[in-house]
Amino acid sequence: MKVSLTLNNFPMLLYDMFTEDLAKYVNANVQVDDIDTVSVNFEADGVKAQEAIIICDKYSFTKGGDFNEKREEA
Repeated sequence: MKVSLTLNNFPMLLYDMFTEDLAKYVNANVQVDDIDTVSVNFEADGVKAQEAIIICDKYSFTKGGDFNEKREEA
């Protein structure tokens, strides 16, 4: 399965933690596209892909949201 995701409003302070978390599941190509946009591309079987997508969702934030507040809720 090939997966391409774009994460908008990404908290760049968490970039290193994000890539480390993601590397536990897939070998992803992660690129910074803009000041707060990250693209993630990887190829994996269904289960690993789902786990990696969950990690991406964990780092997804709404515009104007406080990522510290979101992390406390998770």
